Amino acid sequence: MELHKLIDSPCIRQCTLDGDDVCVGCFRHLDEICAWSGSDNAARKAILQRCEQRKNLAPQWQFSHNILKL
Repeated sequence: MELHKLIDSPCIRQCTLDGDDVCVGCFRHLDEICAWSGSDNAARKAILQRCEQRKNLAPQWQFSHNILKL
């Protein structure tokens, strides 16, 4: 019997929460980060979909000559 491999964490080690408790690195909410290790693949896929939605709504940061621009 083949063991079912769980989806890896989207963490990119840029762990900083914004004012809404969303990580600016992986776009998971604090509750999603805490629940990740106990989540099955269906729940993890749902979390990743919400992360993608948050990422698409986030401001597009541009770095130019060491100056942060919006």
